[in-house]
Amino acid sequence: MKLIITLITLLLTFIKADMVDAIAIDVNGKPITTLEIERMEKKLNISKKMAVELLIQDRLEKKAIEDAKIEVSDEEVDAKIREIASKKGLSLDMLRSALQKEGINFNKYKEEIKNAIKKEKFFIKEIIPSIKKPTEEDLKLFYQTHKNEFTNTAPMSQISVISYFSKSSKKLKEAISNPMMVVNGVIRKNQLIGLNDVPQKVYQLIANTPEGSFTKPINTGRGFVAYYIKSKSMQSMDSSFDMVKNQVESRWLQEERKKAMKDFVNKLRNSAEIRIIRL
Repeated sequence: MKLIITLITLLLTFIKADMVDAIAIDVNGKPITTLEIERMEKKLNISKKMAVELLIQDRLEKKAIEDAKIEVSDEEVDAKIREIASKKGLSLDMLRSALQKEGINFNKYKEEIKNAIKKEKFFIKEIIPSIKKPTEEDLKLFYQTHKNEFTNTAPMSQISVISYFSKSSKKLKEAISNPMMVVNGVIRKNQLIGLNDVPQKVYQLIANTPEGSFTKPINTGRGFVAYYIKSKSMQSMDSSFDMVKNQVESRWLQEERKKAMKDFVNKLRNSAEIRIIRL
């Protein structure tokens, strides 16, 4: 009797385990398992319905990328990983160690990067050509309907500066200490700087530096630069669109990309064979 109970318990365990990772949905012959859905829910803290939608979209995109024969070399993947590590201020070994601490297998990470590059290449090849270039009116309308998103970034002034650039931090410091003296290896240039002309952090540094003073030297990766603040001129709010036009165009493009991708996925979905097996 005990043996029968044990066998039934084992059988139920196997059935339960099989059900946990059973095929839930078939998308053009590509399976989505119940375990994938559960993991997606937990990873992104979303509902099962949203997890299912994202996984269906993933399978549709992967099939489209396969059909488009998008290729990515190992060299491209390695270069992208080095770029990611560099942006985080890490060496490749440090990145590997950080991933390991998070329980992420490096080979699996490389595969995810490869898929991301494929997706970006596919997007550039198949989706971007369908997005028309915005007119001035398109951008102004977008700005008016999303004005609150640009209120904090619209600069109140343009700043007249003299930039001092040198490949040597020592020579740059010498020029800052003796601004009236010509120092070999230091290039000086008069500039009028707004928020769109330099990275936002650099603009804030310049904006917070008093007139008649130098900013601290900035390492650009190619050398060192410091700015002498000559004057700050106030701008009227009427000119704020012109001042943030680059940001407006960038945000407009982001929105258009999302719309174009959504339309493309909807077309794929309409022609796809999707079978719900169990949820």
